[in-house]
Amino acid sequence: MARARQILAGGCALVIMMMLGGCTVTKQQVYVQDAQVTAPVSLLPVHLVQDIKPGTLTVTPSFSFGARKSMYARVNSHTPVNGAGGYTVDTLHNAGGTISFVPGNNPNQFSGSNLLWNTATVTGGIALDYSVSKSFALTGGLTYASGDGLDSWGGFAGIGLMSEGRLFGMRVDGALQWIPAYYDVHTAIVTEIDHSFPQSSETYVNFYRDAGQSIQFGWYLGLTVNARSPEWPVHPFANIAVSKQKLFSFDPAQVDPMSASHLPGAVTNGTGEAEAPMTLVIITPGISVPVGPTQRVLFGVRFAFAPNGLSREGEQYHPMGSPVVMPVVQFDFEI
Repeated sequence: MARARQILAGGCALVIMMMLGGCTVTKQQVYVQDAQVTAPVSLLPVHLVQDIKPGTLTVTPSFSFGARKSMYARVNSHTPVNGAGGYTVDTLHNAGGTISFVPGNNPNQFSGSNLLWNTATVTGGIALDYSVSKSFALTGGLTYASGDGLDSWGGFAGIGLMSEGRLFGMRVDGALQWIPAYYDVHTAIVTEIDHSFPQSSETYVNFYRDAGQSIQFGWYLGLTVNARSPEWPVHPFANIAVSKQKLFSFDPAQVDPMSASHLPGAVTNGTGEAEAPMTLVIITPGISVPVGPTQRVLFGVRFAFAPNGLSREGEQYHPMGSPVVMPVVQFDFEI
């Protein structure tokens, strides 16, 4: 009997502790409010198929230039907005002298652009391509980009599959790439705190602004078809590729000094990533001019389209922005 009373008392104490302590669940969501990025369009060389000799190493410096081009896009998630397209918050003045923000009346889905991508004005690189056999090659190299806060190196490594006909050659390339980028990103972190007992909930908003330079990883898949008749003085070629890259990916860390927001139980790293994945479709037509038995110069024009890009007309945004256009010069030297 005494044993039963002890068990009952312990159970009651546990229930009381659970009721007093309750259960708290915290959920956080990262929103990209506005981002400006400087990063290059993927600059992998165009590999031509011309009299493949196993054991040959081709050295390929390349250079691309042009005025700064901008692309708009809607990436990650943006907070809902009010009728004017802005994000409304209400201010709470806490007892300790700090302030907190809570969501206001934001009934509409965001329909604008929260990313401005400025392409690097100067890009270049050097690649090595080794023909293991007449149908397989190893490739890799370094790339360089400069402009608007960006001055950094990237690179790539991959393989090539070749096929050689009498008049035309074809090659498929696949590569992993790492691409430099400079970012200046405003984010909002919405934190929901749910208490099971007594049943209640709180929602706070913190604003962040992070800027910096990073290297982001992605992949590249391309197809090149080129003429290879030795009787022709020039050889036209066409390359089409899909490039997947991130312009930034980080945990918000720097509280925006303009917002002066303070969330009780401060937000720390690990709340979730702010990121901007982008897919590019890149088309490069051009010509190849032989300048020696094992040397040639390529002249081309690169057109880069972003399927999730936007075009801007005044304050309105429409799907599929205009392409970034950049001339390309490339030299091939076989060793």
